[in-house]
Amino acid sequence: MYYEINVAKKVKKAGIGERYEHYFATAPRSITYYENALKMLKEFQILFPYPEYEISIHENPERFTSYSPQEFYKKFEKKNIIESTLNNLNFNTAEKELICSIINRFGSSDHPYADDKTFEYFTISYLKEILSKKKFKNSINSLSEIGKKILTEIQIKLT
Repeated sequence: MYYEINVAKKVKKAGIGERYEHYFATAPRSITYYENALKMLKEFQILFPYPEYEISIHENPERFTSYSPQEFYKKFEKKNIIESTLNNLNFNTAEKELICSIINRFGSSDHPYADDKTFEYFTISYLKEILSKKKFKNSINSLSEIGKKILTEIQIKLT
């Protein structure tokens, strides 16, 4: 899946009046995660304010879907994605390191490498999904006692 953000600029044409014309678009497949799409969309709305510019964002899973910014936010608010990133839970450094390790080892390969720089893009629901997997649960015994204690603190924050 990837997202493409398109920016159109309002222009005045003699005999036609005002309309929006293509100004630029992000390259296809340059935004491959919805967390990045949300971040970029917010930045573009600041850089290219309406009504001088009109922004649309396109999602291409297997079919192409186009949204206005409001529709895009609404879609992900329904999935509790916008407000449910791991950053909202204020994990300490040790907890973040263990979470990143868990995501990198047990998450799907369909995400960026989890580290301090990308931590904010991962959602609570994604971590919960990983922690519920049998493969992860079977590996808990291999954690050190400190690791198990940190994991317990993480699980408490997730509830």
